[in-house]
Amino acid sequence: MNFLALFSKKFIWVWMTFSACFLLVASCSSDNEEDLFPAPMVLEDISYANDVTPILSNNCYGCHSSATAVNGGGHILEGYTELQSYVDGGTLLSVIKHEDGVSAMPPFGMLSEIQISTIEIWIEEGALDN
Repeated sequence: MNFLALFSKKFIWVWMTFSACFLLVASCSSDNEEDLFPAPMVLEDISYANDVTPILSNNCYGCHSSATAVNGGGHILEGYTELQSYVDGGTLLSVIKHEDGVSAMPPFGMLSEIQISTIEIWIEEGALDN
């Protein structure tokens, strides 16, 4: 082997080692406990108007409102009175959790865990019209 080939291999090896060490140090330097382990979100004082309605409005009313019920199989979720029958029968929670034996909704993917938990806690707290 000539000197230039040996130098090039050694240079590449040193450069790669230095780069890997730099990336390792740089990627860990901004990690802290708050970023790595955020405090769990506490869901309390959930209300139909402030918490549940926005979730349904953004994810369900496109097919399940009084204006679009024909496209949504006649299931209207818009309004507390209309929603209550799906809550009482357990259908709403089963559908949004994509449980077996029901049509999973929304059809384009699951709601986020926080959205499902919000609706679940609202139901557990009595599904009040507040």
